[in-house]
Amino acid sequence: MSYQVMKLNDVEVEEYITARIVRLKTPEGMFKFIAQSEGVDGVTVYLGHGNLSTAIKVAIRQWAELRGIKHIDWGRGRDVDTSMKM
Repeated sequence: MSYQVMKLNDVEVEEYITARIVRLKTPEGMFKFIAQSEGVDGVTVYLGHGNLSTAIKVAIRQWAELRGIKHIDWGRGRDVDTSMKM
């Protein structure tokens, strides 16, 4: 499960990130998804919806890299059938 650690004054705060809702917008359309954290550096996308253009795919990779996500698994229904390595 991914997490972030920060210091607020002299207090260390650990934030565990169990899921994310992400919306990406371009002039051509929007794509949004819910990503469940898997392991330390991965997520599984269960519900994705909208226009998954090339520009949005590039933005998803950049978003994942900034968040320390190393792989994204994509599922349809209950099964994970596609994997995207960063």
